[in-house]
Amino acid sequence: MNIAIVDDEPKEIDSFRSVIKEYSQMAGAEITVSVFHSAEEFLKGYRPLAYTAIFMDIFMSGMTGVDAAKKVLEADHHAIIIFLTSSDGFMGAALSLHAYDYIEKPAEKSRIFKVMDDVLMKKTEYDATPRLSFTSERQDCSIPFTDIMYIRTSERNYLEIVEAPGKPYKARLSFSGIQEALSNDRRFVPITRGVMVNLGFVKSVEDNVCITEDGERFPIASNLSGSFKNIWQNYQLDSLRNERRLRRKGK
Repeated sequence: MNIAIVDDEPKEIDSFRSVIKEYSQMAGAEITVSVFHSAEEFLKGYRPLAYTAIFMDIFMSGMTGVDAAKKVLEADHHAIIIFLTSSDGFMGAALSLHAYDYIEKPAEKSRIFKVMDDVLMKKTEYDATPRLSFTSERQDCSIPFTDIMYIRTSERNYLEIVEAPGKPYKARLSFSGIQEALSNDRRFVPITRGVMVNLGFVKSVEDNVCITEDGERFPIASNLSGSFKNIWQNYQLDSLRNERRLRRKGK
């Protein structure tokens, strides 16, 4: 596990790092901790999937943790961000970003251990998630279903598979074959001929056009025009319910 701590208070960093080290020994998990003393320092070298979880202080000199988290989530939709703060005044802003959790300072060791247990479980589930394996430009690729934004036909006998936050791959696969492989995953919906989107990456639906988080616009087939928006909204509601259920379970 790779953990990032973003905080401008050295004492808080030392305390938090000590608790993570203790957790690592207790859980028998190898954990690497990277420390950043400002949001700007963290974002300068950030790349998607670099960290299993990011512990982000909200109140820092310069850029706030909330603003930094927005930038992280723009690049990595699935980033696990746990906010740290001495006040609950920003809880609304934190939750609006769908942050994974929220820890008030000074954090109790049991609270940090509980969050780390949840992160470790989520990582285990992620490692076990179904993947789409294919060859692109003579390289073997394997992408978790959860990270596929959309798939569309490209050149003759090629598909373009786009991985979050917007990395495209070209593969010599049939659209019907991919559709069958993903048929049991309710997130994936064919919306027009040769285009399938992941509902988790749909940003909005406007005038029978599906807009994904990377700004792509796909027309919705006439036979779906009256139902796709409802399908997408119901998926969002189910996701929020599951998130709240898991949050209540963790308390």
